[in-house]
Amino acid sequence: MRERALNMPKYHFDIRENGTDLRDDEGEECGDRQAAEAQAKKVAVDMIDSLKSESQLSRTIEVREDGKGDQPILRVHVVGKIEVERLK
Repeated sequence: MRERALNMPKYHFDIRENGTDLRDDEGEECGDRQAAEAQAKKVAVDMIDSLKSESQLSRTIEVREDGKGDQPILRVHVVGKIEVERLK
């Protein structure tokens, strides 16, 4: 069982926002691509939860598999907006 944990694939979660790229050089071990997708979705939810009032968010999380080149295997687009309209 310990050997399997040592052989888990590593995935990198790069973040793109407004022309800025934050490359994840460290990566994170996930059981498989579905687990990496679930982790990317969790990160997306955390990003949305961190929005403050009257702000917006538009980011993309690109997931790369370690040892498979620099091309992403999936993208998660994160779009959120909080807009307050004071009527009186």
